[in-house]
Amino acid sequence: MALLARRLVQLVGVLLVVTFFSYLLLNLLPGNVAVAVLGPNATATGIAHVTAELHLNQPLPQRYIEWLWQVLQGTSASRTTRMKPSPRRWRSACP
Repeated sequence: MALLARRLVQLVGVLLVVTFFSYLLLNLLPGNVAVAVLGPNATATGIAHVTAELHLNQPLPQRYIEWLWQVLQGTSASRTTRMKPSPRRWRSACP
């Protein structure tokens, strides 16, 4: 039983390290997430709004902790799913 408990503690530690470095690497990608969400016609006001809504103006460790808490609650996709363009908008953008 002690071996199982020790392995579970190790598993949690490894998961925290792997998720943190994955989150860090995703945040090191070039470009602005708000501009990618809004597209090429993004305005400064729109970029500021999306940046605030996605909490991109907060420090990386704070965003990671919030993201991890949302993953544990099962609510991590709620903000980003709302931001995705609908198929109707895709069709109107295609010639």
